[in-house]
Amino acid sequence: GLAAGELLSGTKLRARRRRRAPGTDSLGTNIRRALKANPSLAPLRFKVLEVGRHAVELHGWVPSRLERSRALRLARQAAEPGIDIVDCLLVHGEDDLEFPTLAIDDELDIA
Repeated sequence: GLAAGELLSGTKLRARRRRRAPGTDSLGTNIRRALKANPSLAPLRFKVLEVGRHAVELHGWVPSRLERSRALRLARQAAEPGIDIVDCLLVHGEDDLEFPTLAIDDELDIA
C-alpha cells in the first residue's frame, strides 16, 4: 500500500515534468535572461526556483527597494502568461539588520 503509493506518486511527478515539449526552457529561463539584460541588475545574483507548474520564487539580495521593484517588474514581464512570481528578494540595509534579543527574564526600561 504505502510503498506502492510512493512509487506511483513519483511516477506521476516524472510524467508531469515530461509534458513540457522537448527543447522548451524552464519557467525561470526567460526571467534570468531579462534580469541579466538589465545593466543595474546584471551584476546581482538571483535564483529563480520553480515552486509549481504556475509559480516561481525570485530569491536574491538587492541594494535598494528601487532595485527590488525593478527586478520584480522585469521578472513579471518576462514570465510566461499565467506564471506567478513570488517575491523572496531581500534588501541590503533593511533585511540584514540584527535586532537585539532579550531573554524572557530581562526587564524592559520603558519611559
